[in-house]
Amino acid sequence: MNFTWKYGKKDIEDCYIVRKKVFVEEQGFDGEAEFDNIDEQAYHLLICEGENPIATARLFNDGQGFHCGRICVMKECRGKNIGFAVMNELEKKTKALGGDSLLLSAQTRVVNFYEKAGYTKFGDEYLDENCPHIMMKKTF
Repeated sequence: MNFTWKYGKKDIEDCYIVRKKVFVEEQGFDGEAEFDNIDEQAYHLLICEGENPIATARLFNDGQGFHCGRICVMKECRGKNIGFAVMNELEKKTKALGGDSLLLSAQTRVVNFYEKAGYTKFGDEYLDENCPHIMMKKTF
């Protein structure tokens, strides 16, 4: 696997391909809402096996802290600990940028994954495009 970081919307087409496959085609999220203005101000992580994009995530600082999101792994690549590798890279990048914690909005169906990666739930559940989510945080 190789890991590549990009900033902003330049050269992130492969990230968009993975996000579209997972969030829009597989999970049914709105394609227009999936790609937003945060992409312009975010770091984008792309994970490839050979030439094939298999996972992606984004990282940004909203002035109140570092947030990660749009974390996804292609369906055929799940169950191989790639998600944990993504989280590890996000945490390393956050530390390199001077952050000491990372926030994320988790789909409630995958909370256990994030808990295994050291994240803790806080606040109340809420709906994002009719999908239950909850905020989670990890402090380094």
